[in-house]
Amino acid sequence: DDPERKAKLAEAAFQGVFAVSRWAAKAPVLVCLLLKEHLLVKLGGSAAGSPLQFLDAGIAGEHFALACAEQGLGTCWIGWFDARAVSRMLELRGRGLRPLALFAVGYPAPDSQLRPRRRKGLAEIVYWNTLPR
Repeated sequence: DDPERKAKLAEAAFQGVFAVSRWAAKAPVLVCLLLKEHLLVKLGGSAAGSPLQFLDAGIAGEHFALACAEQGLGTCWIGWFDARAVSRMLELRGRGLRPLALFAVGYPAPDSQLRPRRRKGLAEIVYWNTLPR
């Protein structure tokens, strides 16, 4: 939330082909979701056939978003950013950490409304004891 640090993070994250995400720099807070790389978890995920570290980080990120919502804050996951530049800016090299996502966080404008969502019915996406054909 430090304006100078947030500006540096946004400058690193939203350059070049990632500039389309620059709108997030206007948020009062930018949060970086970091993955702590752990060899045993990585090997376990490989053996299980699932990237366990990424699943765990996704769960943690969504818990963060839900906790923000509970406090009346709006969030937006941002996956389109320059992770290498963010790593350099945050001085993560050699620390076993890597940036996975950014969150723009702030209070929604009083007159803002969520865009209407076109959702499929449950019958189109939920299958009981069978798989779709």
